[in-house]
Amino acid sequence: MPADDFFERPKPRSALKHAVLSKYLHPWLSILGRRHKRLWVVDGFAGAGEYDDGTPGSPLLAAKWIDHALAKGRRVDLRVIAVESEPKNVARLEAARSPWGHSVQVRPGQFAVHLPAILNEVRDDPTLWFLDPFGMKGVEISTLRPLLDAPPARHEMLVRLDHVWVSRFGGWLVDRPRSEKHQRLANRFAASLAELIDDPAALASLAGDEHEAADRTLQIVSLYMTRCLAAFDYVQMLPIYDAPSRAPAYYLLFATRHPLAVVTMTDIWCRLDNQAWVHEQRGQLDAQGQGSLLPITEAERPKPVDPAQLESHVLAVLSLHGAVRGESLWAEVQMRLTVPVSSTLIRKAAESLIARGRAKRDPETGRADQCTYFAVPASGTG
Repeated sequence: MPADDFFERPKPRSALKHAVLSKYLHPWLSILGRRHKRLWVVDGFAGAGEYDDGTPGSPLLAAKWIDHALAKGRRVDLRVIAVESEPKNVARLEAARSPWGHSVQVRPGQFAVHLPAILNEVRDDPTLWFLDPFGMKGVEISTLRPLLDAPPARHEMLVRLDHVWVSRFGGWLVDRPRSEKHQRLANRFAASLAELIDDPAALASLAGDEHEAADRTLQIVSLYMTRCLAAFDYVQMLPIYDAPSRAPAYYLLFATRHPLAVVTMTDIWCRLDNQAWVHEQRGQLDAQGQGSLLPITEAERPKPVDPAQLESHVLAVLSLHGAVRGESLWAEVQMRLTVPVSSTLIRKAAESLIARGRAKRDPETGRADQCTYFAVPASGTG
């Protein structure tokens, strides 16, 4: 349960994930709204809807795009389903959503309980699931199984995965002598992690002392991603850091079946690092001794991908598939990287290969993401 002052004003980390959500909703609504009559945003842990200072929370950020569509004269029926379990938050959420009438629905109770009925309601309509719980309760693979077993083609997920929570619980997997009380705690935390990744056998393999804490945490996160990849074609982890630790405070996991979606989301993330408001909030946190939202020093910042490595990934994807559409090429290269890289840099890597005769595209002019790319043998023939 969040602290009593949680909803006074948005913390910088909350502002960043809300910026990612809002900035993604714009192209998502613009593109899918042209071809589909109704779209849905499902906020599984909606909170109070807005903060005490009037800043909109995630369900209202989604609802405001209803106003945007109307202002643009678009005939798009955007619906928001906001699930919240805390009764005092439900009352505030009901009041906050009232300007949008039936377009924003409030479902009191646990997300896991409502999930089957929501799936039945949204059916095949384009749906963005925004799942941002306090802790990890509610986003376990075992809980999401009704969605992951057969996700409709146009469903996407944006999930906050708490790195700190996973790291703390993962430390209890180490098999060592404990008191009876502490062993009960270890068993409980192990059971929670088993639900998180829905694979007790894989979790048991991480119990040995040979695993460093950071390595164990990354393997748990990777197992979570793998479970999501079984349902979606693309899964991207976008990290939010806290200095002085180099480990992320949490990840935003984005899952989709569409290459353009993962390219759009990664580009949004890459642009955020250069925006003035992010740097301003970094300064505020640093002044308070709390660290920064994104890695701010050279020591903390992940090493950038050099052009040669990027070109190597482009060639690997082209060699694997033979012919690849531009947006799919950008997406597959992004999925191979451990740090987010913009589509612009990937496109430049492809152009460099074309200039050196290592790749070609058809047609040679026009939008790069709509062209088809091919690998050319190193000899320059074929």
